[in-house]
Amino acid sequence: MSIIDRFIDADKEPTRPRMPIEGYEKKPLVSLEEAVQKVKDLVHDFDRILWLTKRDLTTPVDGLNIDESAAIRLYTLQWSQPYESLYAQLNRTLRAELPKHIPKIAAFSWGFVFIIYYGVLLCSAGLFNFASTISMLLLVKNVPPIITYIMYGLFGLQMLTFLVAFIIDAIIVRLINVHEFIFILRNIFHFISTPFVLVAYSLVELYALHEVVIFGKKVCKHGASAKNVLN
Repeated sequence: MSIIDRFIDADKEPTRPRMPIEGYEKKPLVSLEEAVQKVKDLVHDFDRILWLTKRDLTTPVDGLNIDESAAIRLYTLQWSQPYESLYAQLNRTLRAELPKHIPKIAAFSWGFVFIIYYGVLLCSAGLFNFASTISMLLLVKNVPPIITYIMYGLFGLQMLTFLVAFIIDAIIVRLINVHEFIFILRNIFHFISTPFVLVAYSLVELYALHEVVIFGKKVCKHGASAKNVLN
């Protein structure tokens, strides 16, 4: 990038607003050498340029310390051709909608969480509980009483968890001064039907997951599930 290109790259500005970069203001201040460790290998002869940048800044007069003043100077420096300047790479990264190179471990982590949450918790868990209950009642004969008690105990524990969620929902609306009236019989009906609703939801999720796997993101119709970042 030449000096002229530096001032005529407005066409590269994103047409859609980007999310602001947040959280950096809470990070502790570090030396300039430490701050640029992750980008130094991207720029030609970076260590020498950094040393030259700080060499003449023994007593900055602008109220900044040496590292802060050198950071501004380093960003505005123009590298000689054919090497790309630091500001060009930073600007391109900030304008980009997504980074081009996502670490493999990040993709693996996201995929693992997705499978566990949607595949196991939302789909498999509800269907497994439903299938195991039916099999215990219809297929398994001469079940020891202790096993029956354990199964009923686990079911009761699950219903207790649902009950806690209903209680929290009733308390929260009062704490935040939200005035609503829900008939008690309606809540009781919702509480009793919770296991059946979860089974139905699991079936819907199971179908949806297979649909996405087979047809891709084109089946994601509404905005919240558009999956624009999927290739």
